[in-house]
Amino acid sequence: MPNIANTFLRYSFIAFTVLLIGTSQVNAKATSLATATDSATEAQQILKSGYSIENCLPAGYVKNGSVDYTVNIQQALNKYDNVIFPAFPILINDKGLTLHTGQKVYFKKGSVLNLVPTAQPNYEMLRIHDVTNVSVYNVVIKGDKYSHLVKTGEWGMGISIRGASNINIYSAKIEQCWGDGMYIGTTPKQAFCENINLRYVNCNDNRRNGISVISARNVTILGPVLTNTSGTQPMCGLDLEPNSNKDILDNINILNAVTKNNQYGISFYLSPLNGADAQASNIKITNHYDDGSKWALQFGSKGSNLKGKVIVENANWHNNTDAIKIVNYEPTDGEQIIFKNVNITKLQDGVSQDVHTKVFNTIKSSLKPGFTGIQLP
Repeated sequence: MPNIANTFLRYSFIAFTVLLIGTSQVNAKATSLATATDSATEAQQILKSGYSIENCLPAGYVKNGSVDYTVNIQQALNKYDNVIFPAFPILINDKGLTLHTGQKVYFKKGSVLNLVPTAQPNYEMLRIHDVTNVSVYNVVIKGDKYSHLVKTGEWGMGISIRGASNINIYSAKIEQCWGDGMYIGTTPKQAFCENINLRYVNCNDNRRNGISVISARNVTILGPVLTNTSGTQPMCGLDLEPNSNKDILDNINILNAVTKNNQYGISFYLSPLNGADAQASNIKITNHYDDGSKWALQFGSKGSNLKGKVIVENANWHNNTDAIKIVNYEPTDGEQIIFKNVNITKLQDGVSQDVHTKVFNTIKSSLKPGFTGIQLP
């Protein structure tokens, strides 16, 4: 069966399982199926008429990822809108590759972007900055976590999306980056990203975070698998953490996330949003499964101007040192954190009592009498 058909069936199957998980996900299923159809059609068009990166490589090029072809590839990316990466590993340097507005990039099975080990504290292997209408299919990225030439820095990113809109990333695999697998944030030109669609992203063994979301509006992260993050704080599978009160975290939807063996499965720390210009944060985390992270969830928010709503529903957390970590939390009437149908089992300390009750009783005991900003199951 052609690869694109397999991709379509995979999207359709996962979308169908969303329906099985709960009736609240009917709209998500319909959206997933529509997106699967559209993306399958687009991918077919790229494969039919796209420019093959092999055509820009020098005579006698190697297929074992041992020669740096960054310059050749960037020249092709600058010239062509639809681009196909070949079915073999390619070596790039810390200048990374930059995509432009309207670009569609397809990576064949077997294609890998490997990084030349660097001493730079920051890099972006695939850069999507201040552009719109970009799609990336099946990219595999491998950073230099174990071969980085110095011990300083924490900003080596696999995919960097900043100040961009209408961005689609499908079936990416990103591992061993010096910083984050993916970073979504700002540029001097644009204070947030908008309409970001991540489908079935796998981030494994990155050093700082699997995915960081700093400032964005209208983000859907469907079916991410975020595992084994270690090396430098905070080591989250997914980290929602604005840098200032000029940032935005609005209409952020995380569905069917799987996190495993991170320090934090998912973390949202909203205190930097506080201030005179504070924007409302609206985040929904649905069907989160964590196994073996030190904490499945971390949250913190402090500041009288904070407002908005965070919903965590249909979560299953297992084998954690503790299920939830609360850091620098100060209740405010303008912000709600709502837990619905959360299942917590088998903490690593071997506690035999009702773990679910233990965790949420601890949260209740920390709240002021009569405070309703946190709603517990």
